[in-house]
Amino acid sequence: FPTHEIKHEWMTKPTILIKVNDKMRFLEGNKKYLVNKIFSHIESLFKGEDEKIIRRTIKKYLDGIK
Repeated sequence: FPTHEIKHEWMTKPTILIKVNDKMRFLEGNKKYLVNKIFSHIESLFKGEDEKIIRRTIKKYLDGIK
């Protein structure tokens, strides 16, 4: 999923956006929502896999984006 970072001189921390289902969403403060959106988007690709493992993997992916 593509990401976009917005950084201005006056900002102390950059704002990171991630594109899910053709919509840009804020990463900060939205991880639980994003895990649900991404999981619903890709769950058909991982039939037979444990849902908890897929969700945990998505969360670790989101945590790795900086």
